[in-house]
Amino acid sequence: MNWSARRDMTNLTKSPEHVHWSLCETYHIKRSEQWYQHTTEPVIETESIKILWDMNIQTDHVMEHRRPDIVVVDKDNKRALPIDIAVPADARAEEKEQEKID
Repeated sequence: MNWSARRDMTNLTKSPEHVHWSLCETYHIKRSEQWYQHTTEPVIETESIKILWDMNIQTDHVMEHRRPDIVVVDKDNKRALPIDIAVPADARAEEKEQEKID
């Protein structure tokens, strides 16, 4: 799995739908020609990758925040990359980034 896609998704000006569309492109999953025409499915899966959209994640401990916008699951390497997206105004960008980290 190409985890460098994570760096590509750090631009906070992208909508969650646009990020989902870009991930489909990265992993050669069928998508619409334009990102704004893309329909996000709760689960999109190939033999090696699974992309989850807006789904609760089961955890061992009770957690308040367990519903990231997108989760990319690498089945071959048994890794998951949660992606949580915020699109704040410029003045609040650092505040939102810290909120997501905490």
